Amino acid sequence: MQAQESGGHSTSHLLPCWLAPCGRDCEQCPDYSGFIQGFAQTARHMLSLFKRYPFSTGVARDTAGLDIDRLYHALRWFADQENQCSGCARGQCATTSRLLPGCDPECPIRLCARSKEIGLCVFCRSFPCEHSGYSRHGLANLLEIQRTGLERWLADRAAQSTTAGSSSLSGITKMLELYSTAFNNHDSFGVSSTLALDDPRFSEFEDVVPGLMRAADVMRMLKNVTQGSGFGMRFENVDVCEPAEGIAIVTGIQKLKTLKAGIEVESQSRVSLVATRTSDGRWRIVHGHFSSVP
Repeated sequence: MQAQESGGHSTSHLLPCWLAPCGRDCEQCPDYSGFIQGFAQTARHMLSLFKRYPFSTGVARDTAGLDIDRLYHALRWFADQENQCSGCARGQCATTSRLLPGCDPECPIRLCARSKEIGLCVFCRSFPCEHSGYSRHGLANLLEIQRTGLERWLADRAAQSTTAGSSSLSGITKMLELYSTAFNNHDSFGVSSTLALDDPRFSEFEDVVPGLMRAADVMRMLKNVTQGSGFGMRFENVDVCEPAEGIAIVTGIQKLKTLKAGIEVESQSRVSLVATRTSDGRWRIVHGHFSSVP
């Protein structure tokens, strides 16, 4: 496709596959971005952590008659699916959803753009037209592209994405450092400040403690931090994934030193955390799973 700006300069080489003619960003789509597969994989992993959800057909049924085993395998099916969508700009949008109007192979906006051989509506002499407000998000992008030019808009977007990703990683790192420092100083209040104890979804699982712990259980356990013998606690091999805005999945290894009969002993646990970003920009843990490594 040839995309011409008003000055006649070709911009076809700049158009990314994720930018639809209407200005919508395909990377925000859960199908194109792979969020659906990632969500299914995470849900399957989280379900496998809890003994209260045994995966054996005919056994794991709740009061609604839900077969957890079939759910587990269904999630695996979703997690294993390859992303078939290559983006609207390539004419192969795989999504038809009432949540995402316009994401349809027969979308009139895309058909119009293809017939005029333009990559973006903003390069059309008729822009704006009756279709321009179909997607408010897309229209906002088009108007900004019209103001700054496509090359500048793409550069600004890339810079914003890099800053956001670095900010998330920095925030998670700071949260884990605060957790470690407070634990090593036997400061239960400092540890609790990294936990979303006021969130009704909060939970924690440790293989040395039977059952799933809620906020009240963890608060009682935190009282032991001030009398604990643990020190030198740290997180290593940390990996952070942000599948959605304000939600992060953190995995890594937690190492802890303790004194037993005057002898220093180091243990380690596999750690999986789900963290949320609060209104003040801080990250806090809403779910934690700690599994000892033999």
